Amino acid sequence: MLAQIPAYLKSVVGPEVIAKVFETSREMQKELVNLSSRGRQIMVKNSGHMIQLDQPEVVIDAIREVMAQMQNKQ
Repeated sequence: MLAQIPAYLKSVVGPEVIAKVFETSREMQKELVNLSSRGRQIMVKNSGHMIQLDQPEVVIDAIREVMAQMQNKQ
């Protein structure tokens, strides 16, 4: 968790604030997942905000899964 925080920010913000930000972010992500009856969160290691560049195969697999679900409904 702390490895994701830039050094300049760590020197300004204490670890308790950083922990609270991550906790709040996780809670908000859970809320987003729960907006859909089929929502699902996939945690991918070694990726950042640009998961499509960091781990494109995970994104492709998720899209294929959604497409397969749509085809099975028809």
